Amino acid sequence: MPSSKPEVVSCGIDYLLFNIKVHSEQDRDTLIANIQTIANNLSAQKELSINQVLYPKSGYGLSIRLPLFTEITHTGSNYETPHLFIQLDSKFLTRPFFRCEIKGHPLTKDQWFCVRLWLEQLFSKNLYSTYILKARVNRVDIAADFNADIEQFMFDHARSQSGGVFFNRKGEIRTIYIGSKDSTYKVCIYCRRTKREQICKPTFNGFLTRLEVRLKLSTASLFDLHCNTGLGVGDPFAKFTIYDFKKMTDSDLINDDFLDLCRAWGIKTVLQRRNQNERRNIRKELEKFEVLMIDEALLMNLYFKDLKKLEVLSPSFNVKQTKAIQVIQKFNRLYLSK
Repeated sequence: MPSSKPEVVSCGIDYLLFNIKVHSEQDRDTLIANIQTIANNLSAQKELSINQVLYPKSGYGLSIRLPLFTEITHTGSNYETPHLFIQLDSKFLTRPFFRCEIKGHPLTKDQWFCVRLWLEQLFSKNLYSTYILKARVNRVDIAADFNADIEQFMFDHARSQSGGVFFNRKGEIRTIYIGSKDSTYKVCIYCRRTKREQICKPTFNGFLTRLEVRLKLSTASLFDLHCNTGLGVGDPFAKFTIYDFKKMTDSDLINDDFLDLCRAWGIKTVLQRRNQNERRNIRKELEKFEVLMIDEALLMNLYFKDLKKLEVLSPSFNVKQTKAIQVIQKFNRLYLSK
């Protein structure tokens, strides 16, 4: 068994979606009036038409993208650029009135505070203190980055029988999906360097494999995410077996055609087609190529450390401390000045 494992580079929130139910007609009118004021100000600053800044989308009457101390485009993609995507006025009674996506992580603590300042502009400060405590997270993506080449490893997921592997034109792995689109637990594994090259973003030297756990939640409070990470099934990173694919291909113990099949379909799916004795024997051979498991404790500690940044969203956070005042002044200068 190899004595090394993929080196952990980082782990934290990669995407966050939360909703707020707003039943009061007066409060709804306040939000609609405030989002229109925000949009008018941004369209004037950016010299864009109001329809480019504020528009209907996906069943919501009003949608807007808001910057978090970074330049964004209101008319194109903002991949890996921190920003808010806010939607109001759902056309479907089953959907909450307010929907908010926080994208482009990792966010600094100042950028999380910028999230709060935008929401205070939208709700007004008095309403914010009431409604932010009612926020319910529908989805959180946890991204773990490893200093490793995705081509050197094979991933097996003990709980999933569905998924897919996508290759580039050279036959190299581009993305691995584990779990169906409708499942509450889905995993996406990909090479960040390749992904950034595809969208013409600056790249970095070496390899960086991202293992992204996408969790669908139902009743998780925005300030209680550390209690809802595993959805009752334990540590989300504890379900993987990782194999040294290069050593597998260099070995005479396992047939290359079988390895290609495992890469395309997944080990679990391939073994299901074999009888019990074959499965046992194959598993025994595969154990020789297992990489030491991911350090789940380290990953979760890094994730919880990232979660602490959300404390600035709490109404009890001291906004009068010196650092907070500096961020407020920066926000006002960038986004509220005419």
